[in-house]
Amino acid sequence: MNKNYLLSLSGFVALLALSSCSSDIDNNMVDDQISYLKGDVVRSVSVFDEKYDLSVIKSGKGRTDATVTIAFADTALTNYNTSKGTAYRFLPSEHYSLSSSLLNFGKSDAREISELSWKQDKVLSAIGDDENYAIPCKIFSKGTASNLSNDLVILNLKKSSVTMDTQLAATLTPTADETLVDTLTSSISMDYPISNKSLEVNLEIDNSLIAAYNSANGTSYTEAPKGLISLPSSSVTIDGGQASVEFKYVITGSKFFDNGSLISFSSYLVPVKIASTSISGVGVKNQVMFIPVKNETKVLMGPWKVIEGADQCYGREEGSPNWAKGYLVDRMVDGNLATEWISKFQSDNTFPMAFVFDMGSMHLFNVFKIKDHGTFQGNYREYEIYMAKDYKEAATEWVKVASGKRGYGWTSDGGLYDFNVQKTYVGRYLKFVIVKPESSAGDYAHGRGKLSEIYGEGL
Repeated sequence: MNKNYLLSLSGFVALLALSSCSSDIDNNMVDDQISYLKGDVVRSVSVFDEKYDLSVIKSGKGRTDATVTIAFADTALTNYNTSKGTAYRFLPSEHYSLSSSLLNFGKSDAREISELSWKQDKVLSAIGDDENYAIPCKIFSKGTASNLSNDLVILNLKKSSVTMDTQLAATLTPTADETLVDTLTSSISMDYPISNKSLEVNLEIDNSLIAAYNSANGTSYTEAPKGLISLPSSSVTIDGGQASVEFKYVITGSKFFDNGSLISFSSYLVPVKIASTSISGVGVKNQVMFIPVKNETKVLMGPWKVIEGADQCYGREEGSPNWAKGYLVDRMVDGNLATEWISKFQSDNTFPMAFVFDMGSMHLFNVFKIKDHGTFQGNYREYEIYMAKDYKEAATEWVKVASGKRGYGWTSDGGLYDFNVQKTYVGRYLKFVIVKPESSAGDYAHGRGKLSEIYGEGL
């Protein structure tokens, strides 16, 4: 057979197959149709955007031209309300305009955009606080008139508002560290973000709001010392398209003190207010965040570190039995009222008996608590307690904060006794001195004694 004939026949078959394939592909595609770019029919937009892009697409085989008209159809809005049970109101068309109400699609064109624009002041004046006003934008098509879908967008213009995310912040309490400067964070959110503009939110502390808060809530907060709570920045910015922004406030520990002594107070209230915004007409809902500051006593308890006097215990006494090895000085400040320290038991204890503890951070005590133990109780009742900011071994500058003899009344499990502070002082290191035992005879030979815990209340 002629070779050239075979080649021609082969080419014809290939062309036939390709033609058949192309036809199949075309058959599997839908006819051209016009629609809005997919999304909810009702689209809530901030009135402060002042524009919205109506995006219309042509999809399908790409075989036809199309002319699309966008119209503000109040009848379409009425029909939507009837079918969905909504109550949107038509915003008259004199308040807005289209960059083009006519969009022309060539065969290969897939997307055209018309910009809907308005002036925020004009629209705000028309809608006031009513959030039901809407612009119904319906598309009609020539050339593909029978192939319309997603043909309605209802633009619901919203008046954006900002709000404090928290009305009542977490309660703050005094700190014994006068050098403390602590930064805390809260946030402001916007219900309908402005897509194309930044919004500056101005903040201030407004103490005039305290009286009204007390009246509404039955409280008795007072104004805080100036600078106790401060704002590092008087404004924050919500960037375009963003829904929230953080702001910071600072608590300054030194403002709790006057010449080294804690200022006496019950509770302060610091109102942080949204004073204004950079765009006129933006609403403010929850305008104020209140920061409560309360002088609440805390339990100050170990575990603390023993740095002097660790050998003054049965657990380290030479010749003590194995069961006694756990009865160490650490138990006096381990934060557990059920454990106890036992003094030397088989040899003489030396008095005054002193222990030094590192509490790990600065504290100020209002009262000390001494927990006696169920046995050998009442033999250690007379104390001196000192505090220091820094520990320098023998050169430590100790300040006596309490001394005297605590009360005593026998109980089966050992009583818990207050030992009152006579001088308030802020320090990290505590020296506890047992001045003398009540007895060194009988069961109390060698000046024996036990204590379960030393701790206190304060800051």
